[in-house]
Amino acid sequence: MAIFAVFSFDNAFALRTALFPAKVRNRTAVWKDQDRIFNNETEIDKLRPVWIHSGDSIATAWSNSESLRDLLQRAEHSEIPQAGSVPDLFAHAPHPDHTWYAGTYVRNGGLLQYLEAYSRSPWVLISTALAGATFSHHTPHTLKSVGEIKNLHRTKLFTVSLGGNDICAAQNPMDDPESDPRKLLAELNFKLPAPAKKIAFIVPPVDQVFRRLKAELESLPNSISKSRVEVYCEEMWKTVTCPAVKDDSGEIAKARKQIMDAYIEAGFHLLDLTQATAAWNIQDLLSCDCFHPSRNLQRLITDESAKLVETILFREN
Repeated sequence: MAIFAVFSFDNAFALRTALFPAKVRNRTAVWKDQDRIFNNETEIDKLRPVWIHSGDSIATAWSNSESLRDLLQRAEHSEIPQAGSVPDLFAHAPHPDHTWYAGTYVRNGGLLQYLEAYSRSPWVLISTALAGATFSHHTPHTLKSVGEIKNLHRTKLFTVSLGGNDICAAQNPMDDPESDPRKLLAELNFKLPAPAKKIAFIVPPVDQVFRRLKAELESLPNSISKSRVEVYCEEMWKTVTCPAVKDDSGEIAKARKQIMDAYIEAGFHLLDLTQATAAWNIQDLLSCDCFHPSRNLQRLITDESAKLVETILFREN
């Protein structure tokens, strides 16, 4: 997550935003490109509900092309780029066909296709998600960008994954009045129409994931692949993506709980992936950067979010 700190907003914009397959580009866009959708709508098109998709690298499906298992196989034959280097960064760029939100290789085309199947009508998906985003006011703010979206009154669904980067940087956003999630989410609620359903994705506790990763790698037979991957994953976690794993696990748990409470207070439904991923083998759970959800997990995110959306958006109505 923190890997994006080496890029400016302008230089990294295209790499850090959500990506969409060609077959759905007629109804999907990042917020900077929304005119391509809204300026070409017919009168019928203007009836389409809007899904606003926001958050960090979980939202954009960063590093979704390969799994950790793939990395172990590849490391048998070649060295791994240094964690956080430019070659390493570009190796993890997401593939639009593997995204949980609209990927053509993910179930029925991601959550977008589920929405359209449930409602039997097309939707518009506008994303303000930006890999590396935090609650901090020091970064380009994915939540504040929601205010730039046109036709907000048509919003029926808002999804967000935000807070993981704050935790991984050992920065509890509750400690800074300007970054307080309660304040930012309250501001967001003023922008969204009251009927819109809101979902916050909650990732498993990062310290627990790191311990699972270390334990599973240690259990593997000794090999050059294992050695290379252990060194790479350790460096990736502790210097690039999640330095907080070196700190007090109690502080990580406290920050996570406070962020979850802030979402609940703001009227969000929580989609906590902890239980759904508990039985997964870590080699299949994590991507080849040892940290983000793999392409396998993208499918699980689609399935779990579809079940929740069916309940809160369609069955309740």
